[in-house]
Amino acid sequence: MDRLVTMTGNSAEQQGAPPRIFRAPWSLFWVAFVVRILVILVGRTYRTPQEFDHFNFAFEIGRIAQSLVEGRGFGSPFGGNTGPTSWIMPLYPLLLAGVFKVCGTYTALSAGVMHGIDSLFDAFTAMVVAEIGGRVFGRRVGLWSGWLWALYPGTIQYPIHWIWDMSLSAMCFSLMLAQALRMRGIGDGTLRLGVRDWICFGLAWGLFGLVNPTALLLLPVSVLWLLWQPKHGISACLRNLFQQSLGVLVCALVVIAMFSPWVTRNWMAFHSFIPTRGNLGAELESAWSPLWQGFPAQGQRVGILEAEPTHQRYEKIGEVAWVREQGVRAKEWLHRDPWRVLVRDPLLRVDMFWSSVPHIDERHPWMEVGREINYAFLSVTGLLGLALAVCKKVQGAGLFLASCILMPLTYYFISAAARFRHPLEVVLIVTTVYLFSQAELRWGFSHRSPDAA
Repeated sequence: MDRLVTMTGNSAEQQGAPPRIFRAPWSLFWVAFVVRILVILVGRTYRTPQEFDHFNFAFEIGRIAQSLVEGRGFGSPFGGNTGPTSWIMPLYPLLLAGVFKVCGTYTALSAGVMHGIDSLFDAFTAMVVAEIGGRVFGRRVGLWSGWLWALYPGTIQYPIHWIWDMSLSAMCFSLMLAQALRMRGIGDGTLRLGVRDWICFGLAWGLFGLVNPTALLLLPVSVLWLLWQPKHGISACLRNLFQQSLGVLVCALVVIAMFSPWVTRNWMAFHSFIPTRGNLGAELESAWSPLWQGFPAQGQRVGILEAEPTHQRYEKIGEVAWVREQGVRAKEWLHRDPWRVLVRDPLLRVDMFWSSVPHIDERHPWMEVGREINYAFLSVTGLLGLALAVCKKVQGAGLFLASCILMPLTYYFISAAARFRHPLEVVLIVTTVYLFSQAELRWGFSHRSPDAA
């Protein structure tokens, strides 16, 4: 496959260039995949935890997958037989259920296969990251970004340790970004706003939403970004919206069609309109409770042992009623201390989202310091690189900025964790490489255009 070449959104030489030149080398994919598989095999991360009847194997997703395999439907996220659930979006639990069906429930083989599938997602993301960097900042930044994603321990940790949706979510986000850049013609100067392009954009967003619905805040902004013309102002954007109304409508219909089976199923199961996840009340109660003071809640909101009172109450009244009860309690916490709930705790979560959540049980302080520095370094360099790109008015930087503002917004009011930042590392790695690509031998940064870089 052809390698990335030196092209950015501003070069006159890019006019009419074919899209295939932005494809990363397959060696990038295979190196990323093989490295992850080797770490899985050497570290034996496929070993299944035995505690609480394997609950730490994929947690709620594992219980839902077990329920599906046993013929009880999409439900029982905390064990037992508690009935249908909308606690988790459906895509990843269905994937895990398929693996359980073939390889056995909670087996080492199932764990190994899931880690392998997540590694495939992560390796493919490395290729898409290379295209994103190549389109926006040029060949050198694109290739370095792809290789950094492939070999950076911070990205490797998720597919090899967690059976969760982080790697799939990052891949879907990168596909959406890449499709948006293609449609805007960033890198080759050719606008692609045909119906087929809008369909692909809708498919990328539909997949992303079925994995990570918190990112849907970015959907309308990404559509407006596709139609925005900085030189012509709002009137031109509205004119483009009118001209592209068919494409935007098709994109919306694709997203709605992809969500409709989930929404229909929730209506039939709960007689309620639940477009994404149905556990908001429980999340808010846990987040706003004075017990945790803004830190992530330790333990489950519903007990995983059937003898626990919370589990029995959840099973007795059903998920919808239980979540509604928790929502009432969340409102009580809000009324008691609105400053803590709406200002102090969210500011703490902003800090933890970008600088890491402290491990209060860490017995080796210097290891904790090293971990926090490693995590925060990518945030600092990535955001500095993004700020530099915005100041230089690099095409594509606006969508990167909107992603970094909107995608974490929900987490600021509910919970902060390192895994929630992982999809945004697609942007942070690209902008980090861009930042260092602009550095000169002396202190400071060059004022060259992206083309000259």
